[in-house]
Amino acid sequence: MPKQTFQLIIRMVAKSALLTLPCQTMLHDALNDRFGGL
Repeated sequence: MPKQTFQLIIRMVAKSALLTLPCQTMLHDALNDRFGGL
């Protein structure tokens, strides 16, 4: 995967994470439950 594409994906993920901050805690808890606490 080209580096530019990777950076673009990271930027999109960061932007959507900022937009969904209220859901961030729930998502984090769900990931902890699924993966046993990373």
